[in-house]
Amino acid sequence: MNIINIVGLGPGNIKGLTLEAVEKMESGKRNYLRTENHPTVKYLVDRQIGFESFDAVYNEADNFEEVYETIALRLVDYAREQGEVNYLVPGNPLVAENSVKILLNMEEEDLEVRLVSGISFIEPMLELLGKDPINGLKIVDGIGLRPEDLDLNTDTIVTQVYSR
Repeated sequence: MNIINIVGLGPGNIKGLTLEAVEKMESGKRNYLRTENHPTVKYLVDRQIGFESFDAVYNEADNFEEVYETIALRLVDYAREQGEVNYLVPGNPLVAENSVKILLNMEEEDLEVRLVSGISFIEPMLELLGKDPINGLKIVDGIGLRPEDLDLNTDTIVTQVYSR
């Protein structure tokens, strides 16, 4: 069985890494980062844990869909070559991570995708703002945001905003 462990790095501070995430990163399996642009990369560097990033893919592709599809296909190839690999993503793998969605849909008989949760960006935002999401919270993708996606009566977080 070929395995891709998708490991959430938390929202930024290395104190947000889970013990399970640390165990996976230090397991000796090859670590692939979606991007090196994340504060927890310092943890890997300081502990001399090897990794490769997919940052170059962002420069090669024409759009984000192509980036995430390319990353997913490469990870499947790496898992089939190596047996088991770790894919490290910012935050929580299930929050605003399109490459993860693609990988979860690619599971086949010889490929298993395992999730290692991390704290998403949502929890620190709620803490910073002093908000409880029980009163209503809407999270929308900034890519393709439409006016009807916004609701002035509900707290809203807009993700994936890449320009001012």
